[in-house]
Amino acid sequence: TQHSLGLVLRDQGNRTTGDTATTLLSQAVEAHRAALTTLTLEVLPQDWAWIQTGLGNALRAQSTHTTGESTTSLLAQAVEAHRAALMVFTKEAFPQDWAKTHIDLGDVLGHQSTRAVGETRAALLSQAIEAYHAALTVFTKKTSPQNWAMTQNNLGIALSNQGEHTRGEAGASLLAQAVEAYQAALAVLPKDELLWSSVKYNLFVARRKQEFHHRLNQSNPETPH
Repeated sequence: TQHSLGLVLRDQGNRTTGDTATTLLSQAVEAHRAALTTLTLEVLPQDWAWIQTGLGNALRAQSTHTTGESTTSLLAQAVEAHRAALMVFTKEAFPQDWAKTHIDLGDVLGHQSTRAVGETRAALLSQAIEAYHAALTVFTKKTSPQNWAMTQNNLGIALSNQGEHTRGEAGASLLAQAVEAYQAALAVLPKDELLWSSVKYNLFVARRKQEFHHRLNQSNPETPH
């Protein structure tokens, strides 16, 4: 019941703004943590893992309504929760849950990267890219086209952000991979879907980054950006 309460509170929080959203999302996190005091890894591992994913998603949602160190801490806790779930959700035993958790993990790592710089940012984005690639080994174009397209879009975002801050041929390659990921998603998404519009815009941004990256490296190939 606490787990279900946490899910509803998170949905409420995502549909409101300001102090109300902050309070609801905080309550969602508390509810998931309360559930974990009874549904433990030793007693009910699968339920424990589901609650960990719920907790991770609630923490990520809560982080969007905070600033500074609070945001950093909440995102770190969200990563910890999703990685904990993967202790139970293995690819062999629970392939769908394993893939979904990798998507959630990639999303949180991507958010973490926006608050980091230099090698830390690059490492977080590399981990996010790895998580999305893992999910795509389960969510294939043939078996799960919608999940596959969504994951391709998320992968494109991580690749685009990584490429933007990587000089030389490595950066050009990352941006080219981002474009490919967006194009792959567009190939299966109906044009009347909201996600199609988002992917189309992301593709436009990635191509602009490619142009800027090319011009910058042509003028000063040895200068990082």
